[in-house]
Amino acid sequence: MMVLLSSQSAICCGRWRKALKGQLVLHEVSDKHALVGTLREFKPTVLVLDCDSKRFANLALVSEITQNSPLTRVIVLTNRASASGAAAAIAAGAKGYYSKGLSGSLLKKAVRVVANGELWVSRKHISALIEELIKLNNYQQSSVQLDLPPECEKTSFCTNELTQRQSEIVRLVATGMPNKLISDALHISERTVKAHLTEIFRRLGVTGRTELAVNVCKLPNSMPCRFRVLGSAVG
Repeated sequence: MMVLLSSQSAICCGRWRKALKGQLVLHEVSDKHALVGTLREFKPTVLVLDCDSKRFANLALVSEITQNSPLTRVIVLTNRASASGAAAAIAAGAKGYYSKGLSGSLLKKAVRVVANGELWVSRKHISALIEELIKLNNYQQSSVQLDLPPECEKTSFCTNELTQRQSEIVRLVATGMPNKLISDALHISERTVKAHLTEIFRRLGVTGRTELAVNVCKLPNSMPCRFRVLGSAVG
């Protein structure tokens, strides 16, 4: 697996390289021309992008990368991490968003997670991120495209595959509610919640609760605690 490190800062690249050295194939670039050429030639699995660098500080670049190199998963790192920034990055197609000061072990985990097709966002930003994505959805009239498996392209996030109980759980996950509070709200055991979530992930083709919540909030006309299930709005 190749990981592309993209930053104007030799110090940043050096720190990232040290954290990721081992079994990964690493390559570094410091300008957009080299970035575009490397993406085209090597098609790296993961791109770690320093969005504080003047040459890369444009989320339009993230969108361009994800369109032209769809197999490359982008992790956006910045010193000014925020929920609104995370929402903008995810909307642009990034699979990861985090503070640039993350530890080497967290960077290694982030690379592994996004390489497996999952989203990587700071836990403290998840609830606010969902709210920001809802706002983006409402103002941009669903201009964000869902990252769905091929068999789901003509459905509303395959929600017709869910039972009523599973739909209730998805609604609560989309508000950022943890499993314990979901179990209390629905008067079922936490173990049952986990079992339902495993089946929900399988049916909807997502890899975790963050990706589930983010995609739910990208659905047309999504509102807090409101989304499309079985072709109708449930609130």
